[in-house]
Amino acid sequence: MFLISLLFACDTLETQLKLKPPEEQLIDLRFEYKRSMDDLYQAYGGNELVETINSSDESSSSDDANTNPEPVNQLMATLKNTVTAQDRAKFEKDCLQIGSGQNVMLATTKAINFFNKPDTIESCKNAALAKIKIQQLEKEIRSPTTIE
Repeated sequence: MFLISLLFACDTLETQLKLKPPEEQLIDLRFEYKRSMDDLYQAYGGNELVETINSSDESSSSDDANTNPEPVNQLMATLKNTVTAQDRAKFEKDCLQIGSGQNVMLATTKAINFFNKPDTIESCKNAALAKIKIQQLEKEIRSPTTIE
């Protein structure tokens, strides 16, 4: 009985995934990958432009409702979403390259400091490995090998 409880206590996500069909493994890995990237990006806080947009949005949100017409508010929201999405995509690309052991040209001191932290490097490495597993599962699902 002790051995069984020890086995369950030592169970990892990878072991749990092996017990699931490939499609379910893929979904679980995608969610885990997205969650880890979300956490990393939130810890990073975005580049200076994203920070500026967010801080100006917070300080002027009550004023905008009274002074700016709706099309201006929609344009500003679209601009904010576009800048944030582009920054997030670059962040993810940089993280995956760092996690893969590649050299990356980082443009800001903030990015350099963030990506030089040992915890960040380890998280990026784990994200890169997860991305590889996702790609392998996608390939396996597209062209499964059958043994007859």
